[in-house]
Amino acid sequence: MSADLDELRAWLTRVEADLTDTQQTLSDAIADAGRAAFTAATPEDRFEPMYGDVEGWVREVFAPVFARSIGGPVKWCAQWLAHGEAVLRLEALWRSWEIHRLDRGRGMATWLRDFADAQLAALLADGGTFCTCTPDNHLPMDTLPLTPAPADHWQRQD
Repeated sequence: MSADLDELRAWLTRVEADLTDTQQTLSDAIADAGRAAFTAATPEDRFEPMYGDVEGWVREVFAPVFARSIGGPVKWCAQWLAHGEAVLRLEALWRSWEIHRLDRGRGMATWLRDFADAQLAALLADGGTFCTCTPDNHLPMDTLPLTPAPADHWQRQD
């Protein structure tokens, strides 16, 4: 009985080692494919985004797919390009969407969970990016107040 148990343990150890090797190989291959999409040897091999800029993506994907009833706790500004935070968040969503759309398996599910859900909350929330605006009326916000650092604040302390 003890010999059978020892053989089973040895077999299980080999299977675990093989699984670890396989997972590492797969992980490396996925990482290499992602890097290759942006660093291909020739310009023809490089990844080509579906949309040429964030504005096209917002117009053709974001706005139609994430349509909401605007008002109450949901805010939007038709002049979203005038909001630096909105441009930054939507640009990040667009770029990550371009990569995740290539993964036909879990790409969009991962993108929704890891990127879109958090950015939608920040963009559209009552206290979010467009909180001073309505769809018809853009009201720019003041920048955050800042106090300058003392003159020697950024000096290196060796």
